Amino acid sequence: MRDTANQEGSGSTPQQDYAKFLQRQAREAGLDAREISERFARAAKEQEGQGATAGKGRGAEHPINDMAHSKSHIDRVLRGKALPSPPWPFTLVFLGITSRAARLTREDHVERCKYARTLVDAMMEDNSVPQLARRTSQRDAAGPGDRSHDETIAALRLEVELESARHTETRLRYALRDAQFLMATLWRIISALRDLIAGHHALEARVSHTSGDPTELARLRDETQQALAHKRTAQEEADRVAARLRTLDALWDQARTEVHRLSMHPDAADLSLPADDTQVSLQLVLPQDLLAQPALDDIAAALIKAKDVNAHEERATRELKHAVTPTGSIDPADEFDVLVAATRLRDDAHRRLALQSLLRDWAFLDGTRTALLHLIRDSNPAIRLEALSGLVEGWGGDTDARDAVVRIFYGEGDAGVRAAAARGLAERWPNDRHVRETLLRILARDSDQRVRDAATSGLARAWPGDAEVRDVLVRLINEDEDVDVRLSAARGLAGGWSADADVRALLLRLTRDGSKRVRMSAVCELATEWSGDVDVADALVRLTFDEDDDVRESAENGLYEMWPWAAGVREAFFRLARNDDHRTRLAVAERLPNVGLHDPDVRDVMIRLTHDEDEAVRLTAGQKCVNCWTGHPQVREVVVRLTNDADQHVRAAAQEWLKVVPRAS
Repeated sequence: MRDTANQEGSGSTPQQDYAKFLQRQAREAGLDAREISERFARAAKEQEGQGATAGKGRGAEHPINDMAHSKSHIDRVLRGKALPSPPWPFTLVFLGITSRAARLTREDHVERCKYARTLVDAMMEDNSVPQLARRTSQRDAAGPGDRSHDETIAALRLEVELESARHTETRLRYALRDAQFLMATLWRIISALRDLIAGHHALEARVSHTSGDPTELARLRDETQQALAHKRTAQEEADRVAARLRTLDALWDQARTEVHRLSMHPDAADLSLPADDTQVSLQLVLPQDLLAQPALDDIAAALIKAKDVNAHEERATRELKHAVTPTGSIDPADEFDVLVAATRLRDDAHRRLALQSLLRDWAFLDGTRTALLHLIRDSNPAIRLEALSGLVEGWGGDTDARDAVVRIFYGEGDAGVRAAAARGLAERWPNDRHVRETLLRILARDSDQRVRDAATSGLARAWPGDAEVRDVLVRLINEDEDVDVRLSAARGLAGGWSADADVRALLLRLTRDGSKRVRMSAVCELATEWSGDVDVADALVRLTFDEDDDVRESAENGLYEMWPWAAGVREAFFRLARNDDHRTRLAVAERLPNVGLHDPDVRDVMIRLTHDEDEAVRLTAGQKCVNCWTGHPQVREVVVRLTNDADQHVRAAAQEWLKVVPRAS
């Protein structure tokens, strides 16, 4: 990209630099403005399908349909005569299209996106850019609810800090509860030891005054010393707990104050009540039965356990103290960390807003990938869908991302998410055998039409010529109950196996299918891929008599595309000029001269159409005759006759034609 940067900035404006950069991407991808416009439209259609899954009000932040992406507009953007609208989202979609077409690596794509961002920023800061474009750029940066970018980050930071403060306060309450319970346990041990020591002193006095057994006296004295040692240990542990209780209580006061302060902020949204732990069964630090038997061995074991618990809880208290102090909060300047933390908030809207901000400004950082891998398992299907889209667009080719997308098919309940995953796998991991096997398995197991349709299209695009994929597509055409899946299979076969005679025969058979949509699709694919084929021409001629108007029109369009390479097409058009449907005759009048300008029979048919009963057919046929055969004597006769036509529009047009048609010599 250093070379790229050096090519710009030599006396040109930021808008011209931006246009030159896009021109180079388009050239490298081998795409012209028309092809880029078509791919924008295709991406918009896919985005609409994802929006349907996301539900009402949960579509993309910047819908592609709202972006200006006509061929003429893209052409003007490439020439530096128009601005992208909106600038940065348009640029991201544009680069996604060109990078895929050029088969760039993810690293190259990321580098170009970063460089494009500098060009967009420079263009928007340039004083020569119209103010309308500036406002568009500002809308670009705004999040949902018309918030500015800075306001969005501030709101998310507030929610992250509030969530963190609540979590810390809850941990402190639980730590206080556990410490109080441990303190009570230790005092019960101390109380039991007092009873044992007092009892042993009494027994020692009795033995001394009676039998005076030295063995018994030694045992009693030894156990008394053990009990005294245990009591000192228990007291020390109780003192540790007491000190910790004071620390925890002070920390809880700080945490409670912070939660209250953040909750009172006017932008605080999540005002849920704290968890009630009164019903939570206590996790006893020490087994209860240890206290039922004041045996010294059991007490020793209990004290060892108490020491371990104290050590663990003191470490936890140090962590809590760090969390409560200011050094434990997020750096206010670290926007990226705020957004990543916000992807784990409880509120769906906040998680989604954080996700959208990450994808807009930080899409290609490793931390974003980690967040996306987490969010594709989110409880909200709309968030899963957006995270999936970001993972596919930003991390295509990455093995971890691929495996995460594949895992979606195991347990994902939303068919829209599964369909998007199937499309993404085929598009961003082509030639990956693991992906191929996954898509084949989906076709065999998934019951949802959208998922099978996406897998069918993906397999056909990514593995053209593959014999196993071809056989699967043929089976789908013959056996699948869903028309959309059959259509995708037919389109895929025509595009990827046009040299296969069996595929050609199958598509010819589909021209007799019971579904009109399948017949229309077969017509389109046959006319495109087998334009010089006599059998195809015969099939299309037959379909000009189809009972359905749309199928007849498709057949007529197909014949027009095949002219003049296939036999029988010319005669088919002549016959269609006598069709009972005026729309068919009008179509013939519009197209016939373009392909038979030097054919006298074509001219005669066109002249006959100027006598048609439909005024639109007469008007169109007359105009074509004047344009194509201006100097022919019969054409002047036609124009003179039409000046007396029953329709005023035809008469008016004929009067104008007389001015350009020469008089007979």
